[in-house]
Amino acid sequence: MLHFSIKIYIKKKIRFILEMNGENDKLKENIWNIRNYIQKLEDIKDEIIDYLNLLKELDDLNRNLWISDVKELYYNTVSAWEMLRPTRKIEFKNIDNSNR
Repeated sequence: MLHFSIKIYIKKKIRFILEMNGENDKLKENIWNIRNYIQKLEDIKDEIIDYLNLLKELDDLNRNLWISDVKELYYNTVSAWEMLRPTRKIEFKNIDNSNR
């Protein structure tokens, strides 16, 4: 009877790990697909910077302030996106290890 219980436990554990890996693959794909939106954001950032550089009404101080704000928005978004991938890998690894 104990041998049979161990087999059931192992089967459940394997099924759980496979389900988590499937979810992890979908999650990785979704996170990777965000890069398309980030590319569009980069294009917009560049266009805004070009526009700000053309404005004669802005003095250098204000122009540089606006440009740095636009760059900050973009680079914070990229940093957040880059942090998504390792965080999810660690989270799933910890979930797998927590059921032992």
